[in-house]
Amino acid sequence: MDPMRNTHKARREKKEEEERRRQSVSAAQARDSVNDSSAQPAGHAASEERRCRLAISMATLTRKARDSVNDSSAQPAGHAASEERRCRLAISMATLTRKPDKRAELVRQGAVAALIKLSNSADSRTRLSCCRAFNNLASDPELRRDLVEQGTAAAIVSMAGFSHNKALKRECVEALCKLAALPGAEVDLARAGVISCVMHVQVSQSCCETDLLVFGRLLDSLRRLAVDMARPAQIVFEQPLPSLLERVVLVTNGAANISSAGMLPAGLRLLLLHGCQHQPLEEVPPGLRVLNLHGYAHPLPPLPDTLETLVLFDCAHNVTVVDASSNLRSLSVYWRPLHHAPPLPARWPARLERLVYWGPRKSEGAEHYPCIENLPPTLRQLELNACEVRAPLPQTLQEVRLGLAFKQPLEVKGATVKVNSFRMRYD
Repeated sequence: MDPMRNTHKARREKKEEEERRRQSVSAAQARDSVNDSSAQPAGHAASEERRCRLAISMATLTRKARDSVNDSSAQPAGHAASEERRCRLAISMATLTRKPDKRAELVRQGAVAALIKLSNSADSRTRLSCCRAFNNLASDPELRRDLVEQGTAAAIVSMAGFSHNKALKRECVEALCKLAALPGAEVDLARAGVISCVMHVQVSQSCCETDLLVFGRLLDSLRRLAVDMARPAQIVFEQPLPSLLERVVLVTNGAANISSAGMLPAGLRLLLLHGCQHQPLEEVPPGLRVLNLHGYAHPLPPLPDTLETLVLFDCAHNVTVVDASSNLRSLSVYWRPLHHAPPLPARWPARLERLVYWGPRKSEGAEHYPCIENLPPTLRQLELNACEVRAPLPQTLQEVRLGLAFKQPLEVKGATVKVNSFRMRYD
């Protein structure tokens, strides 16, 4: 090993360690300096001097963040070290922007441009820290115009569009919503791609702890809407849902006012209602392709000819709405111990390819399992549990799936058989 190379390596590591120590000291001073002002003149002067040094430190930090993007060695080791430095800088920026009294000074020192450069990093930790810093800065209404004018929205949209990290996407959407509160920023945000970035709105129990959710006017460009609440929350839409909406998923044990005529767009492709049992549907969108109902206690209205998939969970009296004229390709029927086995249609849809008839294990004192008297001749996939089959299996079958509570021996020819398979999804 070359002694000279070892010496240079040791010096470089020592220099990096000193730099980390200085950044740590600067962050600690940033947390404490504003509140550290003595009533004595000497103490006040010392505090002012500390603030001055802190401003210089923030200026140095932003300068290093701007310059670090171009500081990447051609060697793999040098590139890794450069990425690590950028990550530390982004984390420092995210930490400093958490303090409201530091944000304006950071923006004056060029932090926005530095963060935009750092956001192009391939390291996920760096991008997440940049998103958090942008979100923190956008929390200050006085800084939003500077953020929009310097191109922050485009950087946020870029990070959100090329990542599957839920935490990063959440930070991005929160920051964009804060920037959207700036009067007159609509055109700039639209040009930056904000509208397409927030086409998917999702509200879950993890980020919303309330018993009442009220939605005002939603974006006209919205394509997907998902509301998943573990508690019995009431969901209220003050206006009809956007006409371009394609997917609606509502999970709650409370009520949702989507049952009135005209609330759901005509072009809706998927509707999933888990609970929402207090109001019956007056109509089903004419272009609907997938309907998934869980615990729906009301009779269904006429189903459109476009419907291809119907999933019913604990909806015992709704299966009979399916008839031979339907274009249904997949029918799934599930029930639990406290519910009776749903009756199957008297006449099967002419194109039905998948049938799921899935119940629980028979409890003590229960009657015999329900029987299937006939099967559609077009079936390709059959999934059964807690039932019996008294009809010959179609020759078109390609896959048979049997649950733990299916006890009847079956003679299956030319199809793949999965026995005692554990069900994780109810589709």
